[in-house]
Amino acid sequence: KGKYLGTGFLSRLSKLRVRIVSRNANDRFDESFWRRRVRYAWDYRKAVMDGQTGCCRLIFGEADAFPGLTV
Repeated sequence: KGKYLGTGFLSRLSKLRVRIVSRNANDRFDESFWRRRVRYAWDYRKAVMDGQTGCCRLIFGEADAFPGLTV
C-alpha cells in the first residue's frame, strides 16, 4: 500500500528473504549507527553477566538488532 515498513538486508536465496534492521525511516546506516548497536549489546552483556563468566556472545542476531549475525 506504499507504506514504509522498514529497512533490511535482502537475500533471495534465504528462506527469510528480508531481515529488518530498522523500522525508523529516518535512520542513517553509517558507522555511528552500527557502533551504537554494538555498544548497546555490550552494555547489556555487562549488566546481566556475573563476574564469573569468562566468555559470551557479543552480538546475538535478532536479540541485539543485528538480524542473522552472531559474533
